[in-house]
Amino acid sequence: MANVDPVSIGHDFPPAFHVLHVDTDEDFLRLTRETLEREDDIEDVIGVTNADDAVEWLFERDVDIDCLVSEYELRDCSGLELLETVRERRPYFPFIVFTGTGSEDVASRAISSGATNYLQKGTSGARFVTLASQITQAVS
Repeated sequence: MANVDPVSIGHDFPPAFHVLHVDTDEDFLRLTRETLEREDDIEDVIGVTNADDAVEWLFERDVDIDCLVSEYELRDCSGLELLETVRERRPYFPFIVFTGTGSEDVASRAISSGATNYLQKGTSGARFVTLASQITQAVS
């Protein structure tokens, strides 16, 4: 067993994650923020309503974002187009498509385009528990 590396030694995980959430529904952004910020691993959730603002927060502001969660249907582009923009600059950045309008085709395209995960959204507590778990898993 001398050739086996310890799993967690030497890794510097953030003590609490900063999540950027992109969705056109401001009420849903608020609900997601309030729900996810109750989790121990998630310090804050920044909500924006379009891809341009997401790109600004991710690449132009002096804020460490650990994961991006995006709706599929956005006003200025699709969530998959936003994913492509992110992948051009940060190929392994955690990106979760969290949508209420997707389909199996959208899920397949999201995963094949490099999304970390794809989840159908809803307002049940179980959806947010799953999302929080996926964020933690993606960042860790």
